[in-house]
Amino acid sequence: MATTDISFDYRYNYSAPYSCDRGDLIRLFASFFDESSLVLDPDTVKLRVKKPDGSETAYNYPPEITKTGIGQYYCDINANVEGTWYYRWECTGTGQCAAERVFTVKHSYFS
Repeated sequence: MATTDISFDYRYNYSAPYSCDRGDLIRLFASFFDESSLVLDPDTVKLRVKKPDGSETAYNYPPEITKTGIGQYYCDINANVEGTWYYRWECTGTGQCAAERVFTVKHSYFS
């Protein structure tokens, strides 16, 4: 059984976990491991992101997802809509697994 560890990069806003300002560039990370906790490269890696308006975008490795090392991937997302965002990392074949998380884009008083 494979697992994935996913995280959210707070490079642009350190105010609250899983929260950012509208217009931030958010870096979503995924690390993939086998049942022995060793990193592995899945056959395919995909990230699905759902905006607060319900629209969904799929990103693939390659081209939109960047690989930084064995089992280490990230994708930059433009957090341009206020509200709750959902994201899901998925991989198939070797190391098949999936994991979902959520983050919030805070209300802005500026247009």
